Amino acid sequence: MKTILIVEDDPLNAKLMEVALPKMGDFKAVVEEDVESILSIVKEDRAQLIVLDISLANSIYQDQNVDGVKIAGLIREMPEKGDIPIILLTAFAMEGDDEKLISQTGADYYFPKPLIDITVLADKIKELLGE
Repeated sequence: MKTILIVEDDPLNAKLMEVALPKMGDFKAVVEEDVESILSIVKEDRAQLIVLDISLANSIYQDQNVDGVKIAGLIREMPEKGDIPIILLTAFAMEGDDEKLISQTGADYYFPKPLIDITVLADKIKELLGE
């Protein structure tokens, strides 16, 4: 079973992914917003993929509010851990943002929100995990 780390500040979206994704594959979903906990999970290999919202209202790192772009950067800088697959999500998508955000963060894929069909996300997770 693979663990998917969901970094999402909207409780409804987080719950939807936490409940639905395990029904669509051999996944366990863990929701986390605390940046120190996120980095710890990655460092300790307790997740095999991250679904990361770009706009986060409650994530603080070193006494500063941070967004998903910053968190992705912190993960990508981690020695031997920075290659974990990351899927970005954002509700504030403009045309061309996908390429820009992927380039800026080193993420593997990008989905605009709202996710109309969560099976599309599950299929991308399976693909990135080689399932």
